[in-house]
Amino acid sequence: MSWLKSKYIKFTLSLIFSSIILYLLYRKISFQSFIELITLINLYYFSGFILLILIQLTIASFRWKTILESLTKTRISIFRASQLVIGSYSANLIIPAKMGEFVRVVWEKDKEKRKYVLRLVVFEKMLDVFSIYFIYALALSFVINSSSRILLYLGTVIAPLIALGIILMLLRNKTIFERLPSRIKDAMLLLKKLFSEQKLFFRNIVLVSLGLWIIQIGQFILIFLSLNVHPGFIEAYAGNSLAVLAGAFIPSIGGIGPRDAAIVWFFEGLANNVLLTAIGLLSALRIIIPAFMGLPFFFNLTRKS
Repeated sequence: MSWLKSKYIKFTLSLIFSSIILYLLYRKISFQSFIELITLINLYYFSGFILLILIQLTIASFRWKTILESLTKTRISIFRASQLVIGSYSANLIIPAKMGEFVRVVWEKDKEKRKYVLRLVVFEKMLDVFSIYFIYALALSFVINSSSRILLYLGTVIAPLIALGIILMLLRNKTIFERLPSRIKDAMLLLKKLFSEQKLFFRNIVLVSLGLWIIQIGQFILIFLSLNVHPGFIEAYAGNSLAVLAGAFIPSIGGIGPRDAAIVWFFEGLANNVLLTAIGLLSALRIIIPAFMGLPFFFNLTRKS
């Protein structure tokens, strides 16, 4: 009961936080303005956006299948992997910080295997965070053209890297390492084992993850283009990577709210606020479309678990 109560509190707080940010962003923008913009969407670019979502789901399913088969020696069909991956996207609508993937642990019928599936999900999330952050840091380093960008680079790239270096040095101390939460400690041990024993697999899965996030951030660019907003290619990857990180780490429902605010702030001056807030709103379709596609899988797997 305490676990359910904790989850309920986190969901409620995330819902409130998302609502506050959305209210602050959209309070001065008329609904009619949004309707007019929606009618002007370039369907050519928007169709490309939908296509990239389908490609994303295919690659994400392939990645989960590869992780399971390589690390557990368990055979799984691409259809079953797709059910698990797309079904867990539905959970992102109700679980804060895009942690819906952890529902795969509950769907594992073998209770003995659940702990290992939990490690793999944490490992997958670590791959995602690394990939997004790598793309963000690399892209941002090419578009530092103002004092605010310098401060952003120092605060979100240099400072975290220094902090990470200090943390890794501290974790070499066994006493400190043993105090880590078990799921993080297990994932780090798995990461160390993969890096030392399965370098080829580790390299390939990192490359697949980078490719997956290049495609996902590319979805944002197509949303921009569908509303006739043309950001620079590298700048688009920097700003939209920041938006994804904001949506993932700031308490919210499916990243809605923080992601919108990051887009409006980073691309200020590229277009008016109505356009930028519309782009932020449409970017939620990246979460909503897979979530609705996954509902049949979500309910079916939950019923059987």
